[in-house]
Amino acid sequence: MSLFFPSSKPKPSVSSSGVTPRAYGHVTKRELEKDVLGRLRREGLNERERAIVEAAAEGHMDQQGLSRGMNLREKEEFMGELREDAAKLGLEHKDLDRIDDAFNRAL
Repeated sequence: MSLFFPSSKPKPSVSSSGVTPRAYGHVTKRELEKDVLGRLRREGLNERERAIVEAAAEGHMDQQGLSRGMNLREKEEFMGELREDAAKLGLEHKDLDRIDDAFNRAL
């Protein structure tokens, strides 16, 4: 379109802080890759541990019907399974706490 005519494309709503609001209550695949895994990298989880989290989390995405991503119930099931299999996966208790915190912040 021209400079003087409105665009026909819908624009996302922007809050007063200039940030596009995100939907709360679930973690999408993109948020998993960008927010959760990024936070885990900054908190010291190595590449292998982050790959384990990513692979395990992908299995819990979209289990509860039509919602996109992982909701709170799916996150709790995911964390329960990680805690059960932590020794087999080579994850320590402090790593599990970091993972849980990263998902809680993203939810």
